[in-house]
Amino acid sequence: MTKVSLKILVLTIPSKFVKKLQKQRQKRNKKSLNSKPKADTERAKADAAYTIQQEIQRKEIERETAEANIVKQEKEAEVKTREVEVRKQQLAADIKAQAEADRLERQAKIVRNSKRG
Repeated sequence: MTKVSLKILVLTIPSKFVKKLQKQRQKRNKKSLNSKPKADTERAKADAAYTIQQEIQRKEIERETAEANIVKQEKEAEVKTREVEVRKQQLAADIKAQAEADRLERQAKIVRNSKRG
């Protein structure tokens, strides 16, 4: 279309229709103006909720990590206790075995001395 035909087309549109289009345009503009602050508010709320959720998750991870460390330390303490008990038993067995060896040696000396004498 040329400029002349557009002008003719515009002139032939009824003024009622033009007014209706203008009102619709104004409503859209108002909605977009009103919706921007609302959208900004919604975005801010969503950002705040996201930040809060991240903090909750971070604290939960910290708590679970601390609990895991406590459990680990308890297990390590149990292992150390068991190791001490095993070492005690080994020492007791070594002492008993040495005492038995000493007793047998003394008996053997007594037997040797009694055969000489």
